[in-house]
Amino acid sequence: MGLLRTIMWILIVLMLIFLGVRRYKKGQLMAVVWMIVGMGVLVYAGLGLMVFFSHSKMLYQPRAEYTTTPDDIGL
Repeated sequence: MGLLRTIMWILIVLMLIFLGVRRYKKGQLMAVVWMIVGMGVLVYAGLGLMVFFSHSKMLYQPRAEYTTTPDDIGL
């Protein structure tokens, strides 16, 4: 699954680079700038939503009981 996801992201980045170069050659520099700014905003919003929905999993939650004791290793 990790390899497939990596290949997907590489293809998306290559597609965006291709579109950016194509627009730049047509003389639409501001379109390229806005595309880069838009991608930055989308990445920032995506990371923010990921943190918002998974923040409870990121917190340290110690166990209520011990699974091992010093006697288990001879101390």
